[in-house]
Amino acid sequence: MLDARSGDPTAEEAKTLYFASVLAGMHGDLPEGTGLLAEANRVSDQVRSTSLSAIASYAAGCIALYGTDPSHAVDYFEAAVRAPKGESYLFCQIGSLLGLGLAYMFQSNPAQALTCHQQLLAVAEEHGELVHRGRSAMVGGWALWRAGEPSRATEVLEQGLGLSTGADDPVGVARCLQTLAWIEADRDHWERAAVLLGAAHGLWHEIGGPTASFLDKFDCHEACVRRTRRALGERKFDEQFQHGHELGFEGAAAYAIGAQPQTTHAPTLDTAKLTPRERQVAELVAKGLTNKAIAETLVISPRTAQGHVEHILAKLGFNSRTQVAAWVVEQSPAHM
Repeated sequence: MLDARSGDPTAEEAKTLYFASVLAGMHGDLPEGTGLLAEANRVSDQVRSTSLSAIASYAAGCIALYGTDPSHAVDYFEAAVRAPKGESYLFCQIGSLLGLGLAYMFQSNPAQALTCHQQLLAVAEEHGELVHRGRSAMVGGWALWRAGEPSRATEVLEQGLGLSTGADDPVGVARCLQTLAWIEADRDHWERAAVLLGAAHGLWHEIGGPTASFLDKFDCHEACVRRTRRALGERKFDEQFQHGHELGFEGAAAYAIGAQPQTTHAPTLDTAKLTPRERQVAELVAKGLTNKAIAETLVISPRTAQGHVEHILAKLGFNSRTQVAAWVVEQSPAHM
């Protein structure tokens, strides 16, 4: 599509090229992403539209971040946040605040990372945005942990897990799990750290692409793996890691928050009055299936699957899929 351009350059053409450069960088093709960014800038210069300022700086920040160049990423993302509020500004603003947080993590600057996290939450909450709120929990959790507040960090990450599972966002869940693993290793909770590492790895394996190895570039990840493996020994580490790897989307999130539903007395299958189909759906939710995957498994429409999930949440008095997964685990005869 990009090769079929003709006629005078337009702002829409430049915008398409900017987003294409970001996607190329996300998929690990930095040369392609850099080339598309240069082409987008060329078109933008011809168009002379201030509405493209935010997307131009955001795209440049993403390419710098994917290339592990946090200094330039900070400059570009800050420019995107300051840009005039043109088309796609909100998306670029939220994305740039998250990118800033990640760049400050690379620079080991928890104070600035925490500020970005707080700013992102304020903007996202105002506009009802969930995905980036969940993903930003990793930045806020890391910043609080590095500032010497591991308990607050864990709270932030658990909140992020709830947001990400509610939004069906495995990237957000995986990021929170991986950051929690770093904190648990720092507390000498070796078995839990190994399980969380395995859980994050399992999700990243399903997600695929270079995104799966992005957090592995941080020094704290390498230190976590090395210290946990040494503390447990190869065999025990591999066992716990594999256990985490097999937990799946909802199971991993439930494990991370302790698999405790937020009710004083968890309802049983009988008292919950779930229909047979709803019980079936609840078990699939616990296995980490999204509404789309549940629909495909049960040969029903996605809308019907969504309706079943909503009814389950209402009957159990829960407000997240993680709570449903934790409840199913509690009801399992094998649960201890």
